[in-house]
Amino acid sequence: KQFIFSYFFKRAKKIIVNSLDFKKEMDKKYNINTTCILNPFKFSNIIKMSEKKTKKIFFEKDSVKLISVGRLTYQKDFITLLKAINVIKNKKLVELIIIGKGYEKEKLENFIYNQKLEKFVKLIGYQSNPFKYIKQSDIFILTSLFEGSPNVLVEAMKLKKYVISTNCPTGPREILQNGKYGSLVPVGDYKKIANIVVNFKLSNEIRNK
Repeated sequence: KQFIFSYFFKRAKKIIVNSLDFKKEMDKKYNINTTCILNPFKFSNIIKMSEKKTKKIFFEKDSVKLISVGRLTYQKDFITLLKAINVIKNKKLVELIIIGKGYEKEKLENFIYNQKLEKFVKLIGYQSNPFKYIKQSDIFILTSLFEGSPNVLVEAMKLKKYVISTNCPTGPREILQNGKYGSLVPVGDYKKIANIVVNFKLSNEIRNK
């Protein structure tokens, strides 16, 4: 696969990537000069869609309300997020909604069942308008192993949600400005995620961000 990439990259007139970190990685790995064009957003549409009415998905008034959006695949590493919920459940009232569909659905359902997380986690499948659900949450969490430039982080920030993201290649570090605008955690570090959520309403640092 790498040979094929290298073959075609060296013959292209222009190669476009969607984040500066991605550009650095590609340029170094393949000895090329890519062009970065950031993903476009229609923020007015995001706001408008977030105001659509929907049934209430969070039920406890005092819970810390978490949401994550993405395909249920290996790349998104939702198991790390579920492990964090398993740590949190005896320390803090927490509710997590996961929006998306994919081949790892059964694996996630089995983990939820085996760890007795049914009370804390809901898988609600693909939604054409995730913004109206994000609006109800306190924290948006991304636990990916790798990305290009994850649009969902920008969309969640536009809806004024606190963001926790793995510091995966590439995109999150750039979007969150090295942690200035949210929390960056090492890939797979469910204990760190759990600690941030538990202290979410108590931390001055988080409140300032």
